[in-house]
Amino acid sequence: MIWLVLYIVLLFGIGVHHWFRHRGASLDGFVVYDRQAGGFSVGMSLVALAFGASSVFGLAGYAYQYNLNAIWWTLSGAIFLVVLAYTFLDTVWRVRGYTIGDIIARVFGDNIRLLVSAVLFLAWLMVLAGQIIAGGNILTQFLGDQSWGYGLFTLIFTAYSLLVGQAGTVKTGFLQVVVMVAG
Repeated sequence: MIWLVLYIVLLFGIGVHHWFRHRGASLDGFVVYDRQAGGFSVGMSLVALAFGASSVFGLAGYAYQYNLNAIWWTLSGAIFLVVLAYTFLDTVWRVRGYTIGDIIARVFGDNIRLLVSAVLFLAWLMVLAGQIIAGGNILTQFLGDQSWGYGLFTLIFTAYSLLVGQAGTVKTGFLQVVVMVAG
């Protein structure tokens, strides 16, 4: 439990430090980290996302059944996301969109924006649900009550996201990957 608390405190420490340095920042600063993150930072943020709790916990049963073959599902996605970060990051910054829907509309036209946005909304709703379930299950082990575990995790997750925005995920992506690899 102490390691979990220390990890959460470290993440919030990074977030609070960023918040104090960038209070009153622009929408660009909050939503897209002023478009200043490099390929490595964005790549690590994406790898942390790909290996996030929903993926790791979701694949645990699959790994038990199929052994190391299960790793290719997530590993191939993580590798692709790092390559994608390095390949398209400049284009994404140049288009200057805030959302994937904005980027798609500017590159391919407005006709496809609604469809892409609807699909991504539903997909991310499921990813967030997976993250909340996985994180809530971890905290439930310590708190003994599922409602408290899910509620506390949702509160931590929401507070951190509102505190630091995209900068928080970019700044802590590498740390999250290190923690996941180290176990």
